[in-house]
Amino acid sequence: MDQSLKSEAKKSLLQLLPIINLKSTSLDQLIGILEGQLRVEKNSFLKHKAELQQLFIECISLIQSKQLNEQPKQQPPQPQPQQRQQPEQKINQNNNKITKEQTQEKEQKKETKAKENKINKNKKNKKASLNSFEFKENDLFENSDHSTKLSKPNPIIKKQFQNKKPEQQKEKEKEKQQEKEKEKEKEKEKIKKYQQPNEDIATQKMRQAIPGFIACLGNSCMVTENVFRNVKYVHIRKYFLKNGEWRPTKKGISFTKQQWNEFNSVIPQVQNTIKTKFK
Repeated sequence: MDQSLKSEAKKSLLQLLPIINLKSTSLDQLIGILEGQLRVEKNSFLKHKAELQQLFIECISLIQSKQLNEQPKQQPPQPQPQQRQQPEQKINQNNNKITKEQTQEKEQKKETKAKENKINKNKKNKKASLNSFEFKENDLFENSDHSTKLSKPNPIIKKQFQNKKPEQQKEKEKEKQQEKEKEKEKEKEKIKKYQQPNEDIATQKMRQAIPGFIACLGNSCMVTENVFRNVKYVHIRKYFLKNGEWRPTKKGISFTKQQWNEFNSVIPQVQNTIKTKFK
């Protein structure tokens, strides 16, 4: 880099750097600004990037030294009156803490007393209710003429009560057996439903789920149709369920219209051979 250019760049940098925010601007941006000020072609300073970087550092150090010289000499710090007041402030803070703690303790004591009073009141109320109940019972027995008769159990009533017990037990056992039989019948009906599913509902669901559905051959083997490049195809293919959707496997056969007709013509021969072999 020429010395004349270098000196011009240094002058312009000394003017620019105090104005520019160095934290937000990169080195490439500074080079671009220099090129604009010196009216030089774009990207002409990029070759001398290292030299310019040193120049920037020199200029920044010069500016900082000037700023330090210009600053007035600071007077020695005088002792502030607040420092003398610090121990007084600490004492006040401690007093405030003590008062807060005392108020908290008083509030806690009040709460505990209130809880104890509630518990004592509840206990007194319970005792009063029990005493009143005992008093009523005693009054009944004292006022009744048949108090002596009731005190002794009647043997006839005893026998009648003993005879009634087994009858009630038998009735309960019968009811339990009937309930068990009903539950067994319900379970049998459920099993029958699972063993013999409604084929119409299943086929309707498959027709909705599988596009071009024609029929189900059992064991999730489906007959479907579709059109590909203006040609109709009939597919016999194995399907499987995944995430509640029927999806076709690679196992299967596809027929065009001619192939299907030929297959239909061969079916009687196949049936005859199957009958002879699988007797």
